[in-house]
Amino acid sequence: MYKVKDAKNILFGNVNQLPVVKRNVTDCLGYTLSENIYSPVDIPLFNNSAVDGFAVNYRNINLNEEFISFLITGEIKAGDNAFTFNKLKNNSAVYIYTGAAIPVNTSYVVMQEFVNIKNGYVIISADSLKKAGNIRLKASQIKKGKLALSKGHIINAASIGFLCSMGIIKIKVIYKPVVSVISTGNELQKPGEKLLPGHIFESNSFMLEAALKQSGYRTVEVKSVEDISKIIFNNIKIMLAASDVVIITGGISVGKYDLVKEILLRLGVTELFYKVSQKPGKPLYAGKYKNKFVFALPGNPAASLVCFYEYVLPALNKMSGHKEFGLKKELLPLTDSYEVKGDRDLFLKAKLLNGKVTILEGQESFILKSFTEANAIVYFTSGNRIIKKGNLVETHLLPLI
Repeated sequence: MYKVKDAKNILFGNVNQLPVVKRNVTDCLGYTLSENIYSPVDIPLFNNSAVDGFAVNYRNINLNEEFISFLITGEIKAGDNAFTFNKLKNNSAVYIYTGAAIPVNTSYVVMQEFVNIKNGYVIISADSLKKAGNIRLKASQIKKGKLALSKGHIINAASIGFLCSMGIIKIKVIYKPVVSVISTGNELQKPGEKLLPGHIFESNSFMLEAALKQSGYRTVEVKSVEDISKIIFNNIKIMLAASDVVIITGGISVGKYDLVKEILLRLGVTELFYKVSQKPGKPLYAGKYKNKFVFALPGNPAASLVCFYEYVLPALNKMSGHKEFGLKKELLPLTDSYEVKGDRDLFLKAKLLNGKVTILEGQESFILKSFTEANAIVYFTSGNRIIKKGNLVETHLLPLI
C-alpha cells in the first residue's frame, strides 16, 4: 500500500503538460497562455470621456468667478471622429458622451449633473471646474508594445475582454484534457426510475461530471454500466480512444464483482499505483495508457469525491499547464479539538469560516450530506494524537462556486 505522499509523487511525476494549440480568444476561458502577449495598440486608443457631460476649454478664464458660461458648439458621440471637430475654441464647450473621443484643446470634462444649460450656453460653477477631470488618457492602461499578459496566465473573463480590446482574435494556449466518466455497479439505477429492491440511485457520474464542469473541464462521455466484464471492457476501450483521461468509479476493490483492475490490465493500461494508505479512498488506482491517464475511484461517493479533488483534479490542472496545480493549502486554526486515530492518513470534510476551520460531522465515506456543506478538506497524517483547539492544521481549499 502506498503512502499519500508517495502516490502523489508518482502520479504528478508522470503527468506532463499537453501540447500547445491556437484558439480563438473567445474560446479560451480557463486555458493557460503559452506565450507572452504584447499589446499591438495603445489602450485607450485615444483620449476619451469617462462620463456623459461637457468638454470645455477654459483657458484664460477667471476661476475666481462663481459661475462661468461656455458657448455650446456641438456634440460628440462615441464613435464620432472628434478630430474633424478641429480644436475646441476658447470659452466653448461640446456635449460629449462616455467613450467619445476628446477634441483638441479640451481642458476638462464636466459631468452633466453639475451644469445648467441656458440660451445655448452651459453654465458651470467654478468649484465644479476645479474638481473636473474625467478624461481617460491615451495609453493610460497599456502602451503599444508593452507586455499585456504573461506566459502561464490562466485566461479568465477579464483576460478575454482585455485581449479583445486590443483587437487580438487568436492566441496560443495549452490544450485542456477532455474526460470520460464511467460508474459501475449492478445496483445502480438512474435518478427518476422506479427503484428496485436492493438497488440505489446512481450519483457518482453526475457528481464527477459537475465537479469537472465547475473546474472548466469538458466531458465527452458519461455513463453508468452493470458489473459485466465485457460491457465494462468495451466502454473503457471506447473512452480511452475518445478522451485524455478516463475516470471510473466502483469495481476497484477486492470483491467478486470488482472487475476494473483486471480489465485495465487487459486493455494495456500500466499501473502507477493501487491502494493508498488514506481514509477515505484506500482502493484508489491510477494508471497510464500511452499519454493518457486512467483513475479508478472508490464507489463510495464521499471517498470518490475526495480522491477526485486530491488526485484527479491536480493531474488535470498540471496537464493544462497550471503552475500551481494542486488544491490551495493554508495552515488554519481549528475551532474544536480533534482526536486522530489509526494507521492511515485522513482527508476530512471541513468548513472554513472567518479564518478558522471546523471539521464537520459525518466523515464516513458514503456520506455526501456533510460534503455539501464543506468548502475545504483538512489533512492529517496517520498516528494517534489529539489536535487541540486553535492548533494550525493543513487545510486544502475546495474550488467552490
